[in-house]
Amino acid sequence: ADEFGWSSTQRGFVLSTFFWGYIALQVPAGWIAARFGGRLLNGTGLILSSLLTLLTPALALLGVEAIAAVRALEGLAQALVFPGIQSMMARWAPERERGILNTTSLSGLWIGSMASLALSGWLSEQEAIDGWRSAFYIIGAASVVVFVLWMTLVSDGPELSTTISEYELQYVRRTCTAKHDRTQSIGWFYMLTRPAVWALIVTQTCNNFGFALLTTWMPSWLTLALGLDTQTASLVATLPYLAMFFGFLINGALQDALVRRGFTATFVRKLFIAAGGVMSCVGFLCENFVSDNVPAAVALMMLATFGIATAGSAYVTVAIDIGGQFAGIVFSLSNSASTGASVVFPVIIGAVLDAARFEGDELAGWVTIFYTLVGIHAFGAVFF
Repeated sequence: ADEFGWSSTQRGFVLSTFFWGYIALQVPAGWIAARFGGRLLNGTGLILSSLLTLLTPALALLGVEAIAAVRALEGLAQALVFPGIQSMMARWAPERERGILNTTSLSGLWIGSMASLALSGWLSEQEAIDGWRSAFYIIGAASVVVFVLWMTLVSDGPELSTTISEYELQYVRRTCTAKHDRTQSIGWFYMLTRPAVWALIVTQTCNNFGFALLTTWMPSWLTLALGLDTQTASLVATLPYLAMFFGFLINGALQDALVRRGFTATFVRKLFIAAGGVMSCVGFLCENFVSDNVPAAVALMMLATFGIATAGSAYVTVAIDIGGQFAGIVFSLSNSASTGASVVFPVIIGAVLDAARFEGDELAGWVTIFYTLVGIHAFGAVFF
């Protein structure tokens, strides 16, 4: 962005275009996953994303519009992933192990984000190997390798696996309620009129506002508001993702433990969504009082993102709880709605920062942003 002279508003626009494509294919991807399984769906998304990543440096020379277009196409490709995962998880995960299995599989998202942020920051400073462009080449190539591993090792359901033992196969069949039946009709009206589905949609949407900040403006917050250099900011930006990683793993295991002790899944999901809302609100609220203390500001951001993960570890499993075979569709409905936050909020952040910079006080823009997040996350927790 600095090399091409893009403003904060243009950066926000480019960052948001990924989600334009992402939102467009969510529901169709859920339908495909319900009918045909998630393995090929996810593999397709992965290889397309890899190729587009490899092409990004060349397309950047064509201007902000070209980068916006490639980001939108990457969003289309990655829209295939989550509905496919949820559909597969509904067939693989027994009810009492649903939390830990689902959150463990999704925790890889945060490990990948941590690694790519740290690697990208370091590579951006290495002009001898083409600087920031090398980050796209290396990450894109690594993703191609992951695609090969995925298509080689993964199966849609336990009955299609060539490595599962007979004991495990029978155990999954006995304890996993979702069955794959291509002939079963999808009850769209019933699905769209269930209060639980709408509670999931509203809560995930509110939670996604904080996630949108994390995935789009975190490095800029570290450099513009806290004054870190690019390489240091890239390393520090991995810490909230580390909090997300442990938040998903720990809370997924705790939810399963409570379910095994006799608490209902509904009570457990509500408890963790409420707890996550409290943590994220406290973290975002207190950011406005520690802008001159980098360690405290980063620690509070980690608290906020741990809260996002606590709530997220619950609502990603709600789709399986209430959707069964159609968990991919239920999650695609909530994910497409919540992605609206990721489309709008990065642009709003950029506009707020440009306006604050015009007034000569950029920190005031961040104050407005954090207070807005407190209100949104509080509403989502209470609604569920």
